[in-house]
Amino acid sequence: MDNKKIKDLLYQIAIYEDEYAYKQLFMNCFISLQNFGFSFLKNRSLAEEIASDVLLDVWKKKQYYNDIENPKSYFLTVVKNACLKVISKDKKLRLLPLHDVKTEFFADYGTKPNEEENNYFEVIDSTVSQLPEKCKLIFKMAKEDKLKYKEIASLLNISVKTIDAQLAIAIKRITEALIKVKKNEKIQ
Repeated sequence: MDNKKIKDLLYQIAIYEDEYAYKQLFMNCFISLQNFGFSFLKNRSLAEEIASDVLLDVWKKKQYYNDIENPKSYFLTVVKNACLKVISKDKKLRLLPLHDVKTEFFADYGTKPNEEENNYFEVIDSTVSQLPEKCKLIFKMAKEDKLKYKEIASLLNISVKTIDAQLAIAIKRITEALIKVKKNEKIQ
């Protein structure tokens, strides 16, 4: 979900206390926030709790969230900070180096693809799942969550050049996989 749609929902929630808008926001943001939290904690239930708390806070402090310029980035930052707080309190949990972070990629291609497009999407999904974890996380944040490079850099404490390099690796591998599939189709 893009920032404009999130801002529209936050407006509906703040001004009209619209429960339907809140439900839409929750349903569209929860999985992404939970997966982001899980990438830090490696504990699904803690990540779920943090994502729920962040979204519950939206309802409790409706007026405050209506003024946020970039809500998607803000939510991810809040989740990251909550995860870091949990890690600092619980010594059994430890902060993983970025290259050890595991993430999941959930592609949403909008309309229902035809059979040929579906084959290409499967190749893309398969290729993304085989990327190194750091690369996969950055690709997911840039392409699935549609975050700007500066936002990703801030959230992951890395440089924008690192993001460029990791996305170049991902796109190169996806392109190579698609070219391979296209060549196989021509042979048949």
